[in-house]
Amino acid sequence: MWVADVEKVHLYRRHQDITAQQMAQYKHRTSLFREELHRGNVSLKITNVKRADSNDYHCYVPMNGGYEGTTVHLYVDDLGTNPEMSAQSHVNASVNLTCTSAGWSHRTRPEILWLNSVGEVLQHIHISKHYVQGQHTFYIKAVATVLQTADDRYTCIVSYLGHKKEREFMVPGEYQTPTM
Repeated sequence: MWVADVEKVHLYRRHQDITAQQMAQYKHRTSLFREELHRGNVSLKITNVKRADSNDYHCYVPMNGGYEGTTVHLYVDDLGTNPEMSAQSHVNASVNLTCTSAGWSHRTRPEILWLNSVGEVLQHIHISKHYVQGQHTFYIKAVATVLQTADDRYTCIVSYLGHKKEREFMVPGEYQTPTM
Protein backbone atom coordinates (compact mmCIF):
# COMPACT_ATOMS: atom_id res chain seq x y z
CA MET A 1 0.00 0.00 0.00
CA TRP A 2 1.31 3.45 -0.96
CA VAL A 3 -0.01 6.48 0.96
CA ALA A 4 0.57 10.24 1.00
CA ASP A 5 -0.59 12.17 4.05
CA VAL A 6 -2.31 8.97 5.30
CA GLU A 7 -4.60 8.80 2.23
CA LYS A 8 -4.24 5.93 -0.22
CA VAL A 9 -2.38 6.63 -3.43
CA HIS A 10 -2.27 3.00 -4.55
CA LEU A 11 -3.60 -0.11 -2.80
CA TYR A 12 -2.74 -3.62 -3.95
CA ARG A 13 -4.28 -6.55 -2.11
CA ARG A 14 -4.72 -10.23 -3.03
CA HIS A 15 -3.18 -9.75 -6.49
CA GLN A 16 -5.52 -6.87 -7.36
CA ASP A 17 -5.43 -3.08 -7.47
CA ILE A 18 -8.10 -1.70 -5.10
CA THR A 19 -9.21 1.61 -6.62
CA ALA A 20 -12.32 2.25 -4.50
CA GLN A 21 -10.18 3.70 -1.67
CA GLN A 22 -7.73 5.56 -3.91
CA MET A 23 -7.38 9.36 -3.72
CA ALA A 24 -9.22 10.92 -6.68
CA GLN A 25 -6.19 12.86 -7.98
CA TYR A 26 -4.29 9.57 -8.49
CA LYS A 27 -7.04 7.62 -10.29
CA HIS A 28 -5.73 6.07 -13.53
CA ARG A 29 -2.23 7.50 -12.88
CA THR A 30 -0.59 4.90 -10.62
CA SER A 31 0.60 1.36 -11.14
CA LEU A 32 2.99 -1.21 -9.74
CA PHE A 33 5.53 -3.20 -11.72
CA ARG A 34 3.62 -6.48 -11.37
CA GLU A 35 6.31 -8.55 -13.05
CA GLU A 36 8.68 -7.42 -10.28
CA LEU A 37 6.44 -8.08 -7.25
CA HIS A 38 7.69 -11.65 -6.79
CA ARG A 39 11.23 -10.21 -6.47
CA GLY A 40 10.11 -7.84 -3.70
CA ASN A 41 10.01 -4.75 -5.92
CA VAL A 42 6.93 -2.73 -4.91
CA SER A 43 7.95 0.45 -6.72
CA LEU A 44 5.13 2.84 -7.52
CA LYS A 45 4.85 4.42 -10.97
CA ILE A 46 3.00 7.74 -11.24
CA THR A 47 2.19 8.99 -14.74
CA ASN A 48 1.37 12.53 -15.89
CA VAL A 49 3.33 13.88 -12.95
CA LYS A 50 2.42 17.38 -11.75
CA ARG A 51 4.03 19.79 -9.33
CA ALA A 52 1.15 19.00 -6.91
CA ASP A 53 2.47 15.41 -6.74
CA SER A 54 5.48 16.62 -4.73
CA ASN A 55 5.00 14.84 -1.42
CA ASP A 56 6.27 12.21 0.98
CA TYR A 57 5.03 8.78 -0.10
CA HIS A 58 4.93 5.95 2.42
CA CYS A 59 4.93 2.31 1.35
CA TYR A 60 3.64 -0.38 3.72
CA VAL A 61 4.05 -4.06 2.96
CA PRO A 62 2.57 -6.82 5.16
CA MET A 63 5.36 -8.87 6.70
CA ASN A 64 5.44 -11.41 9.56
CA GLY A 65 2.04 -10.43 10.95
CA GLY A 66 2.86 -6.70 10.85
CA TYR A 67 3.94 -4.11 8.32
CA GLU A 68 7.32 -3.03 7.03
CA GLY A 69 7.53 0.44 5.56
CA THR A 70 9.65 3.04 3.90
CA THR A 71 9.24 6.66 2.83
CA VAL A 72 10.18 8.25 -0.48
CA HIS A 73 10.14 12.01 -1.05
CA LEU A 74 9.10 13.08 -4.54
CA TYR A 75 9.98 16.58 -5.63
CA VAL A 76 8.61 17.78 -8.98
CA ASP A 77 10.05 20.85 -10.72
CA ASP A 78 8.48 22.73 -13.59
CA LEU A 79 10.52 23.03 -16.74
CA GLY A 80 10.15 26.35 -18.48
CA THR A 81 8.82 27.24 -21.88
CA ASN A 82 10.59 26.58 -25.15
CA PRO A 83 13.04 29.39 -25.92
CA GLU A 84 11.69 32.48 -27.66
CA MET A 85 14.16 34.41 -29.76
CA SER A 86 14.48 37.77 -31.39
CA ALA A 87 17.14 39.89 -33.08
CA GLN A 88 17.78 43.61 -33.18
CA SER A 89 20.15 45.03 -35.77
CA HIS A 90 22.56 47.90 -35.12
CA VAL A 91 24.21 50.42 -37.46
CA ASN A 92 27.65 48.79 -37.17
CA ALA A 93 26.40 45.45 -38.68
CA SER A 94 26.14 43.87 -35.27
CA VAL A 95 22.99 42.11 -34.10
CA ASN A 96 21.70 41.61 -30.56
CA LEU A 97 20.27 38.10 -30.23
CA THR A 98 17.83 37.65 -27.34
CA CYS A 99 16.66 34.31 -26.00
CA THR A 100 14.07 34.02 -23.22
CA SER A 101 12.33 31.18 -21.40
CA ALA A 102 9.74 31.54 -18.64
CA GLY A 103 7.92 29.32 -16.17
CA TRP A 104 10.89 27.65 -14.50
CA SER A 105 10.30 26.50 -10.93
CA HIS A 106 11.59 28.95 -8.35
CA ARG A 107 13.84 26.17 -7.02
CA THR A 108 15.56 25.50 -10.35
CA ARG A 109 18.59 27.32 -11.58
CA PRO A 110 18.47 26.77 -15.34
CA GLU A 111 21.50 27.48 -17.50
CA ILE A 112 21.22 29.29 -20.82
CA LEU A 113 23.66 29.58 -23.69
CA TRP A 114 23.92 30.52 -27.35
CA LEU A 115 25.72 28.40 -29.97
CA ASN A 116 26.87 29.52 -33.41
CA SER A 117 26.25 27.53 -36.61
CA VAL A 118 29.21 25.20 -35.94
CA GLY A 119 28.20 24.48 -32.35
CA GLU A 120 30.65 26.79 -30.59
CA VAL A 121 29.44 28.55 -27.44
CA LEU A 122 29.12 32.29 -27.90
CA GLN A 123 31.16 34.19 -25.34
CA HIS A 124 30.36 37.53 -23.72
CA ILE A 125 26.64 37.08 -23.36
CA HIS A 126 24.58 38.93 -20.78
CA ILE A 127 22.35 36.63 -18.71
CA SER A 128 19.59 37.76 -16.41
CA LYS A 129 17.18 35.77 -14.25
CA HIS A 130 14.05 37.26 -12.77
CA TYR A 131 11.74 35.86 -10.13
CA VAL A 132 8.07 36.40 -10.98
CA GLN A 133 6.32 37.36 -7.75
CA GLY A 134 3.19 35.43 -6.84
CA GLN A 135 3.78 32.72 -9.43
CA HIS A 136 6.89 31.17 -7.85
CA THR A 137 8.58 30.96 -11.26
CA PHE A 138 11.74 32.25 -12.89
CA TYR A 139 12.19 33.99 -16.21
CA ILE A 140 15.63 33.68 -17.81
CA LYS A 141 17.07 35.77 -20.63
CA ALA A 142 20.40 35.79 -22.52
CA VAL A 143 21.53 38.50 -24.92
CA ALA A 144 24.48 37.97 -27.26
CA THR A 145 25.90 40.56 -29.64
CA VAL A 146 27.27 39.12 -32.89
CA LEU A 147 28.46 40.48 -36.23
CA GLN A 148 26.06 39.76 -39.06
CA THR A 149 27.56 37.23 -41.50
CA ALA A 150 26.40 35.14 -44.46
CA ASP A 151 25.51 32.21 -42.18
CA ASP A 152 23.55 33.79 -39.34
CA ARG A 153 22.22 30.59 -37.76
CA TYR A 154 22.27 30.30 -33.96
CA THR A 155 20.88 27.94 -31.34
CA CYS A 156 19.69 28.87 -27.87
CA ILE A 157 19.71 26.13 -25.22
CA VAL A 158 18.09 26.37 -21.79
CA SER A 159 18.88 23.40 -19.54
CA TYR A 160 18.39 22.10 -16.02
CA LEU A 161 19.66 18.79 -14.61
CA GLY A 162 19.96 17.07 -17.98
CA HIS A 163 16.66 18.38 -19.34
CA LYS A 164 17.03 20.87 -22.13
CA LYS A 165 14.94 22.99 -24.40
CA GLU A 166 16.54 24.34 -27.51
CA ARG A 167 15.61 26.30 -30.57
CA GLU A 168 17.43 27.32 -33.71
CA PHE A 169 17.22 30.87 -34.99
CA MET A 170 18.20 32.29 -38.36
CA VAL A 171 18.86 36.03 -38.51
CA PRO A 172 17.17 37.38 -41.64
CA GLY A 173 19.74 38.12 -44.39
CA GLU A 174 18.36 41.54 -45.23
CA TYR A 175 17.94 42.71 -41.68
CA GLN A 176 16.99 46.35 -41.60
CA THR A 177 18.32 48.75 -39.02
CA PRO A 178 15.42 50.08 -36.93
CA THR A 179 14.61 53.71 -37.64
CA MET A 180 13.95 56.26 -34.94
